[in-house]
Amino acid sequence: MRAGGRRDGAERGAGSILAIAVLGATVLLTTLVVSTLALLAVGRSVANAADAAALAAADTASGAIAGYPCPAADAVAAFNEVAVTRCAVTGLLASVSVSRTVLGIELSASARAGPPPESALPEAAPPETQPPETQPPEGDPT
Repeated sequence: MRAGGRRDGAERGAGSILAIAVLGATVLLTTLVVSTLALLAVGRSVANAADAAALAAADTASGAIAGYPCPAADAVAAFNEVAVTRCAVTGLLASVSVSRTVLGIELSASARAGPPPESALPEAAPPETQPPETQPPEGDPT
């Protein structure tokens, strides 16, 4: 026995247990951070895919591209590895929703595309006015 009443070797190996616990917590935290960052990146790509699908549908609705709007949106969405969950076309305005499942979590995004609303268009410029022609004063020889 040592002075203080403790036995020799009573705490042997406690440092190893603590090191394993810290290492496990570090691995767990790193896994959570990497998974979260991956989900954020995929979420951004899902939003971009929704934008592209909506643009394809709007371009088709306007006649800029041959075909039908929603099948065009489906084709663009499939190319971007997402599924169209909703496609609606009203006039030249297309609204598309897409989704994708990653790590068991469903990520979804929606987008609209079409011509700008009339309130966003610049107003027509007023016709240019010509200054009135000046007449020389009477009695001027020129």
